[in-house]
Amino acid sequence: MSVPTDKSPIQAKQRIIDYAVRYKKLENKSEVQIQDELKKFDRLPMNSFERFQEFIHETMIDLSVITSPIAIYYGGRDEATYEESAVEIAESVSSALIELKKFENTSHLMTLSKEKDGIYRQIIQFLGPDV
Repeated sequence: MSVPTDKSPIQAKQRIIDYAVRYKKLENKSEVQIQDELKKFDRLPMNSFERFQEFIHETMIDLSVITSPIAIYYGGRDEATYEESAVEIAESVSSALIELKKFENTSHLMTLSKEKDGIYRQIIQFLGPDV
């Protein structure tokens, strides 16, 4: 879960575009191809990002109803707001088992990072031996 609550709808849209660019570069796409594919984002209505932010706020308000074990991971190279959000989530849930872990050399796209194998192992360990 990675949800900074302080982003405006415009910032959320830009953040998604930035992630799309990074992901497309990981796919080894050319700059021309990336720019062509990003044109779709210009047509995205702002009200969808406004609703997304509303959803985040509604979810944050209801975190205390979560009682199941929860693992919260974040990257040490991501924006500070993601660590703040992770701590807020950990402090707000009602779970008896809360695992909060920072992956120092990882940015936002954790499962595509150099530490991805360690992240996968951590997830499997958290889920238990029956996975």
